[in-house]
Amino acid sequence: MTQLQKAISKADKELMEEGRHQILMVHGAAAVALKNKWKYSNKKINEVFEASDRVWKEIGTDNRISMLQKLEDETGIELRLTDYPEASFHDLAYLNDSGQYLDKITGMQFLAMRKKQTKWVGAMIQACLYIALSREYGWGQVKIGHLMEEIREIREAAGQKEKKIIDLCRQETGIDCISRFCTGY
Repeated sequence: MTQLQKAISKADKELMEEGRHQILMVHGAAAVALKNKWKYSNKKINEVFEASDRVWKEIGTDNRISMLQKLEDETGIELRLTDYPEASFHDLAYLNDSGQYLDKITGMQFLAMRKKQTKWVGAMIQACLYIALSREYGWGQVKIGHLMEEIREIREAAGQKEKKIIDLCRQETGIDCISRFCTGY
């Protein structure tokens, strides 16, 4: 294995680890919000996450389809990073490729892209959740916006700590985040 291949493998591993973390954070906080604010049953919460998983698999099978663009196309919502609100996925070819970028990049450019994607994985997980709620339950911009705010508040109240979100989700909903959201990691 070359140095570049090792570096890409390491970046892929870091992306997977961040994905696991963000699934716990986003879905754990969303489960609490759906239970407390919208009075969803655990069965319905699990159905929402199954729908979100289907969206992830549908969109994630083709690197040319941006989850963030799909969310905007279907709901009119453009997600931005809380830490970088000036950054838009529209400006980032590695998140918004239609074939012109990925087919032409070098190995080093691919490595750089993988590293940059890591900070956007939480937004991509949220995008799939919101697409699922829109498609399956008819949620519109306003209701999704309220859920976005609830998730943000829950995460902030937990100090952005994964363990606190896991514990809160278990206490408030009875759902074990790790076994529900992280099978296969």
